[in-house]
Amino acid sequence: MTTNVAEQKSRGIPVSDEKEIPVVNAQIVVNADDYGGSHSLNMAILESFNLGTISSTTLMCNMPGFEEAVQLAYDNKITDRIGIHLNMTEYKPLSEKILKLPKFVDKEGQLYKSFKGQILSWQEKVAAYEELQAQIDRFKSKGFSPSHIDTHHHFHFYIDSNKIIRELARKNNIPAIRIRFNYGKMSIQAKMFSKYLNSGAKRDGLAKTKYFCEIRSVDSKLLSYKKPIEVMVHPVYNEENVILNYVNGLVYGDLVKKHLPVRNFITYDFLNKQS
Repeated sequence: MTTNVAEQKSRGIPVSDEKEIPVVNAQIVVNADDYGGSHSLNMAILESFNLGTISSTTLMCNMPGFEEAVQLAYDNKITDRIGIHLNMTEYKPLSEKILKLPKFVDKEGQLYKSFKGQILSWQEKVAAYEELQAQIDRFKSKGFSPSHIDTHHHFHFYIDSNKIIRELARKNNIPAIRIRFNYGKMSIQAKMFSKYLNSGAKRDGLAKTKYFCEIRSVDSKLLSYKKPIEVMVHPVYNEENVILNYVNGLVYGDLVKKHLPVRNFITYDFLNKQS
């Protein structure tokens, strides 16, 4: 066990202090996106599990680190803590129809990092559905099922793709999807759109959390709510093997210490069993 405070901080491990701990009534899922993206991402997420700074992760099924991620999940007994991170914005697709549609792929057959599918034609909806089903099938072929669905670069935060994701969840008996951002600094228009989009997931019984935000938006007010919350994080190593949060480049352990001082986190598997 590490006892040196300086060493703990250098590894991105949260270190307690004498500050007053806020009241925490919320049930908190801390989900690390991008599992399976690469060897480095897999290792950073696995270390975060071991440190207790995340409680679940979501697996990318078309990325280079997929096979390793699956093996690590079995070796470390975390298969019940893994959802699927459906991907339409990076690397190579798993299906054929999508390769013929320039809205989704470039000339080299790589998925665009900037999602271009906010509004989809019938043909594009069919191709997107086929690709995402292929990713789910690859996940399930490894012997376990996703606890929930979220998406790379949040492409399901648009109306057409959100409908596809909800249909896929129902068809494949996946009990939950990530709701759209609804806590933190947001415009009135964004809040209204989130409320509208999330109503579909709630109506379908797929909204297992009441709030969703990234870690820097977590405050004492949110922690005081007696509601289930999902907090999104992106643990990555820097060149010194310190775990950072990819979104903002800050030391991940410091973010946990500041925003999530009480680490009795839950999983989507737990929430699914409560419903």
